[in-house]
Amino acid sequence: HIRGDHYLSSSDQIMARVSWTKTDDVNRSIALNGQTTRNKHRSGVVGWTRTFSPNLLNDLRFSATDYNFNLLPDGLGTNYAEQLGLPSYATNPGIVRHPTISVTNIAGAGGADTIPLFRREVFYQLVEAMTYVRGKQTVKFGGDIRLYRSNNFQPQSAMGQYSFTGAFTGQRGRVYPNGFGDLLLGLPLSQRILIPISYDATRINNNRVNLYVQDDIQMHPKLTLNLGLRWERDGNWKEALNRWAYLDFSTGEVVYPKSLTIPFRLPYAHRYEEIGSMKPPTNHAFAPRVGLAWRPFGGNRT
Repeated sequence: HIRGDHYLSSSDQIMARVSWTKTDDVNRSIALNGQTTRNKHRSGVVGWTRTFSPNLLNDLRFSATDYNFNLLPDGLGTNYAEQLGLPSYATNPGIVRHPTISVTNIAGAGGADTIPLFRREVFYQLVEAMTYVRGKQTVKFGGDIRLYRSNNFQPQSAMGQYSFTGAFTGQRGRVYPNGFGDLLLGLPLSQRILIPISYDATRINNNRVNLYVQDDIQMHPKLTLNLGLRWERDGNWKEALNRWAYLDFSTGEVVYPKSLTIPFRLPYAHRYEEIGSMKPPTNHAFAPRVGLAWRPFGGNRT
């Protein structure tokens, strides 16, 4: 972390802070069953505090955070499926790895089929806060604007997932104690594989605006009245390419945006509508506040 503060004048002060972290938590295991958790985060903030008069103060800050989180399987970057003679449709060298092979009562190989995971989230925030003092009254007002952008890339089962349970080599009427025989015969009970030719990351965007005003009135040396109102607007949640849907419980249909192109026929009830966000904005979230601060014994301890 690095921070600096500087007084431009008796009325103006600026500050800046930069933080970053980078860690690799390596958890190796036999048969490429391990994974590495990689964190690489950066953040920064700049601020300007301005004293307009003895009773009027303004504080303005802007911050940005870049959050990077990756889960990387052992053997990432090597096409083990091709070496084993198994099908592989992944063309991106950044996701090729060992297939996930599970064998009942015997250690499998390849680790979880839900990774690799590459996640990046970026936050921007602008905060404005003004304080005005007049006699026994202190008024605070301001707000903040927040921009959220995310990118989540997680091609599950990109190299295939195979489960050997012993169902094909066990004695009739019961399952074999382990799945090794099925493995030798190449007879998985279940298998799945993603064809990630056009697979893309999910990109979620959201903007928020919050405004507030608060008035602290000293009614008596021992009693202060707090009045306030806050408005919070949670904007539309959108996916960059409108790749989302929701279930209409009244009709039993899955509803998709009209702008979404699905290159195959869907085998269930569905329809398309002119919708552009996963959630409409929240425009009427008002939060009033009323409070009392009382010092029953006149001192500052209670």
